[in-house]
Amino acid sequence: MPVAPALADARPGVLVDLGRYPQQADGADSTPVSWLGGTFLRRASTGAEQELLVAHRCDDNGDGTPDTVDRVFLLGVPEVRALTHRGRGDGVDRRAVATPFAVQRKSDGSRLHVYDETVEADFLVVDEERRGRSWWWLRSQPQAQDGTATRAASVGPRGDVNSHGRVDRSRIGVRPAVVLDASRVAVGPQAG
Repeated sequence: MPVAPALADARPGVLVDLGRYPQQADGADSTPVSWLGGTFLRRASTGAEQELLVAHRCDDNGDGTPDTVDRVFLLGVPEVRALTHRGRGDGVDRRAVATPFAVQRKSDGSRLHVYDETVEADFLVVDEERRGRSWWWLRSQPQAQDGTATRAASVGPRGDVNSHGRVDRSRIGVRPAVVLDASRVAVGPQAG
């Protein structure tokens, strides 16, 4: 299966693309949810890999936002706080860098913002390369008016969880999450 340009340099934990946040508060029809469960899932994985994904109930989407069940999703605020750290600790670092594809200017003129100034705290070393960090969306929508999301949660370049991201911004990344069926996943050296 050919790898889409968006995924060519992807590894666990990197920002694979950017996306405008869903404007409607009904998560089932939102653009990132549709993209993650459709185009992204088809391009990022084989049919056999898709069989390993477990549907995840996303129930902390924000006031007035219905729950969804998805195989590929954005983390919510409680999940990101429970499963990651701000760059100091064991486990998954919530600070993130982007793939080269994610930072390219898109046809609509948008591009992922990468912190690349001189502030050392805005960089990570990945594969012995110093790279600027970026923001990434969470699915939690803390503010909605008349069924339309106006603000949404995101993770900043230094690992802080923020609830003030304006959803009309297109310079924030997408960091897909999945749950694997552990009973069907081989861990360690492959027999053969």
